[in-house]
Amino acid sequence: KSVNSVLTSRLQSAIDNYNTDKKTADAIDAIQSGLKCCGVNSYTEYLKNNSYFCAKCALPSSCNCTSTSPGSCTSFQNNATAVCGTSLCPSVSSTPYNILNTGCIAAWNANPLAQKITYVVGGFGIAVGLFEIIGVFVACGLICCITS
Repeated sequence: KSVNSVLTSRLQSAIDNYNTDKKTADAIDAIQSGLKCCGVNSYTEYLKNNSYFCAKCALPSSCNCTSTSPGSCTSFQNNATAVCGTSLCPSVSSTPYNILNTGCIAAWNANPLAQKITYVVGGFGIAVGLFEIIGVFVACGLICCITS
């Protein structure tokens, strides 16, 4: 699998669990704030996630556009009442606000530093795994020496 496909599936899984796991939500918020992105491919992943969208009646605050990222903003009119019903979202503001329209995969692909960090962390994980495998073989060798 490519790094892109693994990141896409992991991010989608995290967004699906955004409302059920606080640590996952914090991690996604950090990614979205750091890369100035919203969702895997766009903010629409949150609109499809009814367990999140209908519980909060809004997009995550990390999707809000700031003055530091004006080129990647789009106007969003919250339609939570139409999607979720008035019983779940009775008092949603209909005033449009700016949100980030760049997905996190596109933001990651456009950020060479993020890609380098991902590869370094992955390489470090592989190195640690190799040292553990070597340790198992050394331990097996020591056991054979001790028992004979």
